[in-house]
Amino acid sequence: MDSVVLSLLNNRMLGSQDFVKELGAYRLKDGPRRVFLSKFEERLNEEVTHPTFGYKVKYRRCIELQARLVAKFLTGELAEYPAFTVR
Repeated sequence: MDSVVLSLLNNRMLGSQDFVKELGAYRLKDGPRRVFLSKFEERLNEEVTHPTFGYKVKYRRCIELQARLVAKFLTGELAEYPAFTVR
């Protein structure tokens, strides 16, 4: 979901002032974190056509489907892992 982060940065919805440095790491302040999580939830609820199965699903469901495909690949049920790509 890098596109969510890039979109927030490109549209200036998040910036360096929205982060605080603690213990050598950066974290989002409370307000900006709510903005990020809201946009992330919106993205998870968007529908796309799954490239392997050919039907429309929400991104949230795509994550589950891809996890199942990884499991099938790791157990030998699939010879190749079909990666999820949108474009």
